[in-house]
Amino acid sequence: MAAVSAQTVRTRVRDRVATVSGLTESQVILSPAADPSSVLDGRFSVTIGESVPVGYRQKPGEGSLVNTLATVQMVHRIKPKDQWTSADTALSRTQSIVQALMVKTGTWQEDLQVLWTGNRLEQLTGETLLTTITFRVQHLYALA
Repeated sequence: MAAVSAQTVRTRVRDRVATVSGLTESQVILSPAADPSSVLDGRFSVTIGESVPVGYRQKPGEGSLVNTLATVQMVHRIKPKDQWTSADTALSRTQSIVQALMVKTGTWQEDLQVLWTGNRLEQLTGETLLTTITFRVQHLYALA
């Protein structure tokens, strides 16, 4: 297993999420809900949280095995006259993201072990839902 940077983890996760139909990466780094309302629906962002070493084996030449928290946030607009359908679309997109990241196809998961750890759906405003999906990504972190 080769060492992978946190930036590479974020880029690979972002690229997989972008394969889900109807989603576009937000131009706002930590808050996709801050995008203009005309383009809000289906906007997402991927952030990397903490990286925590697994065990105590850390060698500069080999790296350290870590668990890195990857968070996907996605915004959905609720149509006032069709709220339940909008909420169901949000749930469907959430499942599509989880499936996209858990399927082992191609080389995107090379040197990574991805584990889905959960998701949460919350209402930000009367017309906006925010989905937060978290993954634990295990990989070697370069120390030198």
